[in-house]
Amino acid sequence: MPESFGIALVGCGVVGGGVAQVLLTRKERLAQRAGRPLVLRRIVVRDLERTRSLDSSAAIPKELISADLNDALADPAVEVVVELIGGTTTAKKVVLAALAAGKHVVTANKALLADAGGEVFEAARRSGKTVCFEAAVAGGVPIIRALAESLAANQVTAIQGILNGTSNFILTAMAEGGKTYAAALAEAQKLGYAEADPTLDVDGSDAAHKLAVLAQIAFGVAARRMRSSDRESINSTRWTSASRSNSATRSSSWRRPGPMAGKSPCMWHRCCSGTRRCSLKCAAPTTPC
Repeated sequence: MPESFGIALVGCGVVGGGVAQVLLTRKERLAQRAGRPLVLRRIVVRDLERTRSLDSSAAIPKELISADLNDALADPAVEVVVELIGGTTTAKKVVLAALAAGKHVVTANKALLADAGGEVFEAARRSGKTVCFEAAVAGGVPIIRALAESLAANQVTAIQGILNGTSNFILTAMAEGGKTYAAALAEAQKLGYAEADPTLDVDGSDAAHKLAVLAQIAFGVAARRMRSSDRESINSTRWTSASRSNSATRSSSWRRPGPMAGKSPCMWHRCCSGTRRCSLKCAAPTTPC
């Protein structure tokens, strides 16, 4: 039997619990697809007293749970750390510590990558480890690997698309249903399409983070955050007027800033995510993520 691949999760909320459930209940299927067993070795959490169930009849084994990140980092059986806590402060410390400890990293933290991607991937180069982040932007499409690899021979001149489902739902309800912003937001929250605190979605931050990640992959440039407009001031009359003049109002876009002059998009993604070596000299491994 092939050697197993040890995994540590940092964070076990809704997303982390879902990842743990997949790893613990679909072992045979994952082993078949990965070519070797994927073994959940550690789960690092803040609150040890909280009950964490996989479903109504199963619970995560207590022996896997720890409140000390060093338990995962010092475990030689752990080869990859999956960051699932979100944010940009503690998450950054976790990711950098994992790379420094010689662990590969998987994260869907778009805010972290947008704000500190350069530092994270420089740490990956130094350690010779992989950072995988396909789920950070439109993971269901997917777009990141396609943009970085399948379209590597193409000159991407612009990126445009709907990057935030919450805003898309709200603007559709306003444009097609004649709802006010407040009513559309309330409906989105009722249906579970918007968080109780929807700030990052409706003020454009979520879409901006995703667009920053895509821009760095496609164009090899560091995106600067621009001040977002106040979405809460939008009303149905303004939206109707805007929709007549610009059908792409609800989408996010980024256009290539100019000739790349020898720069390659792979300098941010491929050489740092470990999918393969690129023309730049870096320490990233060649094993696909």
